[in-house]
Amino acid sequence: MNRRDIISLGAGVCVSAIAGCLGSTADSADGGSDDESLWADDGSDGGNASNGESSADEPLERIVIGDESETDAAYSLYIWNATDDERSVEIQIDHDGASVLDRTEDVPAEEYLEIVLIDSGTYETTVESESSQSTTSITPPSGDCGESRTVMTLQERGIGVDTSIVC
Repeated sequence: MNRRDIISLGAGVCVSAIAGCLGSTADSADGGSDDESLWADDGSDGGNASNGESSADEPLERIVIGDESETDAAYSLYIWNATDDERSVEIQIDHDGASVLDRTEDVPAEEYLEIVLIDSGTYETTVESESSQSTTSITPPSGDCGESRTVMTLQERGIGVDTSIVC
């Protein structure tokens, strides 16, 4: 990765975070988002959803880390396969230094996994698929934020990361 890519990625994450705090969306009763922009085409040629949405209305699998009965606040991590082919994905998540998830999943084309992070603290997340790897640090915001999520998109040329926080 060269310097321009790093600067572009940093600027994109900052703009996404600021835009997320300025906008507003409604959450459904089950904690999922009604916001169709989750699957919006970002202009990259890696995504193949012609209408800007996933072909699946529900996640392939919903993995919860923490006790949902403890709080209404949760942070969602989505891993979306925006390619035409099934992808094998290795997912490793550490919470405050301890491993909480280490598994491999096969994600069909245009499908996604949802990982719900309940506990406060920092989550170090590594997603690897084929020859691409992305590592990100996630610290869920306080319970005052209505929606917060990170979408990791598996594309033909890598893994895209987009974070959105609405407070």
